[in-house]
Amino acid sequence: MVTQYIELGNRGWGILIYYGTSEEDAHDVYNALIALGCSKKDAKYSTKVVTHKLNTGLTFTNTDLKMSLVCVSDADSPEEFVNTAIHEAKHV
Repeated sequence: MVTQYIELGNRGWGILIYYGTSEEDAHDVYNALIALGCSKKDAKYSTKVVTHKLNTGLTFTNTDLKMSLVCVSDADSPEEFVNTAIHEAKHV
């Protein structure tokens, strides 16, 4: 997994991005979701999806914290990876 943090200039908004998530990243994804205020039930489900399936992603946003988490799972092709990353970026 590759991690990137982007701050949106003068908006005070942060985006934490996890690229290429897989099973070994489940703990990190779960903890990040919980830290942003996601319920344990939703965090558990979302973590399983984004760390156990190819070609998927998730975006979770906490508007009070002005913070978003974007996860893009491993993909079976570069094209699928880019497609998922663009899709998740639109949610932010």
